[in-house]
Amino acid sequence: MSATRGGQCGILLVFGLLGPLACFDPGSAPPIETETETEGAGTTAEPANDGDGSSTGDDGNEPPPEDQCPQYCELIDDHCQAELAQYPGQAICEAVCALMDPGDADDVLGNSVGCRTHHALLAAESSDPHCRHAGPTGDSTCGAECESFCSLALATCSGELSPFADADACIAECESWNPEPEYFAAVEDSDTYACRMHHLTLASLQPDIHCSHIATDSPVCFDP
Repeated sequence: MSATRGGQCGILLVFGLLGPLACFDPGSAPPIETETETEGAGTTAEPANDGDGSSTGDDGNEPPPEDQCPQYCELIDDHCQAELAQYPGQAICEAVCALMDPGDADDVLGNSVGCRTHHALLAAESSDPHCRHAGPTGDSTCGAECESFCSLALATCSGELSPFADADACIAECESWNPEPEYFAAVEDSDTYACRMHHLTLASLQPDIHCSHIATDSPVCFDP
């Protein structure tokens, strides 16, 4: 995504790191002439171009990528519903997505938003299995189930809220949980991986409530 520059503020760009500055109003004073200007000719500052149609900032770096989460969440909500729904709602989807590695737009494998977006697109033609690939578990395509769970758990439930000592402890506990039934958004109880992933997605917005629900000794994910 190319960055837009205001031409009238160009001469102040060098001060950009010091905070916002007011633009010069050409209607309030005559234009400033320099020795390099020639009569009847002017110059217009253009953003640097890398030759592929994309612009870079003045420091030569690429502008930050556009947020992928709204597009990803709209796709998965449109294509994955009922027993294949992956999130309890759009706000939760975007909150979970924000904790993931964005990856690249052409990812087809790996624990990233790019991979999940790719499979959310494929889910329009084949919802099973692509909805599960596009969901928070990754379904061994966009990340292994416990890899996906633990990367989200450690990002969502940090410090005193974390029920796991570290990533290795999380993986070890996760691998002991019952993998059946397969995860979908409405699995709310039972002593399973799916139940804990459900509460982990809820913890993205309410960590104080749901982080305690994702551990092996969960007070809600157990068999009565």
